[in-house]
Amino acid sequence: MMDVFQSLGFWVFAGIHVLYMAGLWALRVPLKNAGLVDWGWPSGFTAMALYFALSGTADGLAHVVLPTLYGICGIRFLLGWRVRDKKYGEDRRWNLWREKWRAGQGLFGVKNIHVNFFFFYQAQALTNVFVFSVPLILVCYGERTTFGFFEAAGTALWALCFVCENIADHQLRSFKKDKSLRGQVCTKGFWKYSRHPNYFFELGIWTSYAVFAIPSVGGPFEAFALAAVPALAYFYLVSFTGIPMNEKASLQRRGESYAAYQRTTSRFFPWFPKIREP
Repeated sequence: MMDVFQSLGFWVFAGIHVLYMAGLWALRVPLKNAGLVDWGWPSGFTAMALYFALSGTADGLAHVVLPTLYGICGIRFLLGWRVRDKKYGEDRRWNLWREKWRAGQGLFGVKNIHVNFFFFYQAQALTNVFVFSVPLILVCYGERTTFGFFEAAGTALWALCFVCENIADHQLRSFKKDKSLRGQVCTKGFWKYSRHPNYFFELGIWTSYAVFAIPSVGGPFEAFALAAVPALAYFYLVSFTGIPMNEKASLQRRGESYAAYQRTTSRFFPWFPKIREP
């Protein structure tokens, strides 16, 4: 894996990815949409999958399957973002980030919104290039030629989580379309057991990539790098870009009804809801 990180092609790709996200960061001002970062990171790892699939030296089915899974997931995220953006415009959670940064809670205490957004965009770019690329690098440049148990298990886990995440999103969309339920909280389907089932299944997708690549691990450093994939995905979803601002926005919109939902329903991992107190 270190040979790949030291190659000119990898650094050219990394540089293009960083410049691409910098371009989206600059465009967010004239387009009045900070959510371009949610276009940038899936398009980035989709391009990354294509790059490693074409440049990889490995033989066998795994070299084709894993980049395909990345690509399908990336396209799905891109289409989902495009539909939401066209219908709702900039997500309201970006204003919450602006408020947080103005209060001095940005990186190193920086209050400047433009600087904090730049850090935010580049964090996504660097995560793609140096962490989320690890399963692709191990599989596409590895010496393993068989499609064995872990590759099959990773593919099965990916398929299960991909389908369930789409079901969760469909359940939420259907709930939002019902005007009689406006102002209420969705507790149907997966949303009865987790406040963020879509994020839970997204973590499952990133975990599936790591499972897929386990047989291609060649030493302690590669094992650590592979374990960092689901670990960092969990951090982003639960503690950074995902749950905190989504929950804050939901509390502002729905007030006590969402606070009650928080008291009875698991934050992330699906579990049976608590019985509401009278």
